[in-house]
Amino acid sequence: MFDAEQKAENIQDSTINQAKGDIHIHNGLTYSEVKDVCETTVKAEVERLTSAAKMEMRQIIDTFQQEFYARLEKLESGENIEKLKKPSMQFCVHKTIMETAGTDDEENRKELLDLLIDRLNADEESTERVVIEDAIEKAAKLSKPLKALMVALLQRSVINPGLFIIDHIFENYGKIFKELDNLT
Repeated sequence: MFDAEQKAENIQDSTINQAKGDIHIHNGLTYSEVKDVCETTVKAEVERLTSAAKMEMRQIIDTFQQEFYARLEKLESGENIEKLKKPSMQFCVHKTIMETAGTDDEENRKELLDLLIDRLNADEESTERVVIEDAIEKAAKLSKPLKALMVALLQRSVINPGLFIIDHIFENYGKIFKELDNLT
């Protein structure tokens, strides 16, 4: 610290800066300080977003379970309760819950619930069970235009089984997807 007062006298055409006390020069933050601030900020934001997503996922799962239990009560079958005790059915229930939690589309959630009920009603050793379990894995990932395309292909193959339309679809896919978007 300076004890005496500083004075500048008889100086012309010059700039003089005087400071009373200690002088500290800061040239900004270092790379490591900036990195630490960024990492801390990002970590806090990710934790906040993760927490919010967990709460929303919990709500989706709770709603799905309530709807599933309501549908089970309507079925009123002791056989269904026995099927639910089997590990393969429990695995399917949990897989369906995870697929439900991973989709933002309410319509997909309802389709998954319908598939789970269909799986419950299917014979354990049937091909239908395998197809339904595969459908559960795929249903939540399909967009509306893709579902519409699949229905159109299925309908076309049922009406005209000998007609090969895949080449036509790929030649005109832009126009077809635009039309499918207008339908959904």
